Amino acid sequence: MCETLHGQKRNKAMMREHEVNHPVDEIPAFRLVDVIDNCLVRGVSKSKYAALSYVWGGVKFIRTLKDNVGILEQPGALKLS
Repeated sequence: MCETLHGQKRNKAMMREHEVNHPVDEIPAFRLVDVIDNCLVRGVSKSKYAALSYVWGGVKFIRTLKDNVGILEQPGALKLS
């Protein structure tokens, strides 16, 4: 959808000036939210896009920690009851 709506509008010259590595290759703890299986997953270098989401205010949220990351990687772990 991004390529269809935005095509080649991004500045390729600027992209070539700044060699950017994929976060998965740079940050071993990098995780993505799988919205189909409702869990955290390790990203792959070939992934092109990721969406960021922000929540403001007094909303209860889950923190990913070393102690709970294994649990959050299980399908359904992020499902709201």
